[in-house]
Parts: sequence; structure tokens; C-alpha cells
Amino acid sequence: MRRGFLGCLLLLSSTAIATEATPERTIYRHAVLIDGTGAPARPGTSIVVEGERIVAVLPDAQADMRGARVVDLQGRHVIPGLIDTHVHLATPPDADAARKTLRRQLYSGVTAVRSMADDVRSVGELSRQALVGEIPSPDIHYAALMAGPGFFKDPRTIAVTRGRTPGQTPWMQAIDERTDLVLAVAMARGTSADGIKLYADMPGPLLARITAEAHRQGIPVWAHAAVFPAMPADDVAAGMDVISHSCPLAYQASARKPASYHERTPVDEAPFNDGAMPAPITDLFASMAARGIILDATNLVYVRHVEEYARDRKARRRAARPD
Repeated sequence: MRRGFLGCLLLLSSTAIATEATPERTIYRHAVLIDGTGAPARPGTSIVVEGERIVAVLPDAQADMRGARVVDLQGRHVIPGLIDTHVHLATPPDADAARKTLRRQLYSGVTAVRSMADDVRSVGELSRQALVGEIPSPDIHYAALMAGPGFFKDPRTIAVTRGRTPGQTPWMQAIDERTDLVLAVAMARGTSADGIKLYADMPGPLLARITAEAHRQGIPVWAHAAVFPAMPADDVAAGMDVISHSCPLAYQASARKPASYHERTPVDEAPFNDGAMPAPITDLFASMAARGIILDATNLVYVRHVEEYARDRKARRRAARPD
């Protein structure tokens, strides 16, 4: 009797192992695939999924249907999952609102988001819930922030470090020339952040030192295009992985450049007035391309200004027309 009982346990164990090793296979058939490469749409496409992984994308006629669950997508279009590269899920933290946002994004086709410096105590828990399937959500990747001491007068830093001192937490660190960067980077990594965001009030040489140490410890560096007094060219020279916001790139061509984050010096528009891209900007893009630096353009931030520009342009055209 005992031997038979052990035999049943072994059989159940081997069955469980086999089940884990063979995830459910699903084939989504008859889709029209737009693959995002610029190639023509591909009708009659099957997408083969095993567990949580897409393992094949191929014509319907080539899909092996045996043993698979089949979902008919006749008349439907499929695109790759979208990535929202710049969100703030917890500034200030509001987990209920964040979960609603994440659900809406997931069901709108967004499969990954990058939370660009928030209260990581909240974002880390949201990330865990997303990872284990407790909430409907895209994958969440988030940053720990570093900035010069002057930045931490910003009231947002109080909201995301509640109960602690802004600038003195592992996810919101004030950095200057005296900072132990080995320890600072290690503390940022200890938050389980996917990257370090460099934000404000830092000179170019300090950016380079932080980036070098972060890369030595195996964590990427993301930064605003202008980290005043550091300019976009300083970001690029430092070798960071992602630069955020396209509009501050124009400071590279401005005659007057802000000396700090709190100095609200407007971008000089004169170098752009003839419609051509100024040499400092084209040189900057060439250097970014050569180094493989990604631009997180976040154009939506400036949509109001774009609309105003479009209205002004139309007004100028009407004024230039002969009566």
C-alpha cells in the first residue's frame, strides 16, 4: 500500500513537471499583420503563442494546428505591442489611479511602460503586481533619480519621498562632486530600478562619472536632454543610453544657455528661423546615432506649443496672401 501511494505521488509529480515544461499552445489565425517595419500589411498571418511567448509568425498555410487552441482573427489587424517610454505612475503616489491607467494602456495595445522617476515604493509594488498577473498592466520599468542638491527644493520631490528627506533616499539622491558614486549607484540599484535618471543641476564631467560607474555596475543611464548646466552634447559625451525630450535639444544651438534647472531661459529660436537644421543639432544627432543613444522624444508634452505654432503659421500665410 505504501509503495502504491509513493508511486501515485511520483506519477503526479512527473505530470506536473511535464505540464510546466509544455505551456499551452495558441494559434491566432487569419490576422492582417502590420509589423511596424514599413513593409506592406500581411494578410493571412498566423501568430503562434506558447505560454506567454510568441514563438512564430508565419503564413496561415504553414501553421501546425495539431494540439493547439485556435483563435480566429478574420477581419482583425495586429500590430507589435506599443511602448510608452515616459510615464509617471507615482508623482504623487496614487495606486488606484495608477492601476486604472495601466489597465487602460494594456487594453489600448501598450505592452511596456517606463516610469521616469516616482515614489518607487509605490511603483515597485505595481511592478510586482504586473509581473505576477495580479493586475492587468503592461510590463513596468522604472528609474531611480539623481540630481544636483539644488533640485530638491522642487515640491514634487517631497511628494515622492514622504516620510523621508528629499535627496537622501535611494530613489531620489542629491549628487555633487563629493558624493561616493560607487555607493550612490549601488543604492539606486538596490531599489530594483531598471535605470538611473539624471535630471538637473549637474555639470558635464559629473554626468560622465555617474554614467561610467553605472555602466560598470550594469545599470543603464537615462537623462533629460539638458541637465543644466550640462547641455545635450554633454549627455552624449557622457555615453548615456537614453536622452529624454526633444525640445531641450535646441539649447545646443542657443547662444544663451541656462546655468541651472531653475533658470527659465527660453530656447533661442533664431538659429531655426530659416527652416534649416543648425549645424550643432545635426552634429548632435550624428553623434547620438554613432553611439546608439536612444531619443525618448515625448512630443506630446509640447502639443500645446505645436498647436499654437500651427495657428501662427496659418495666420502668417493668410497675411502674406494678396487680396
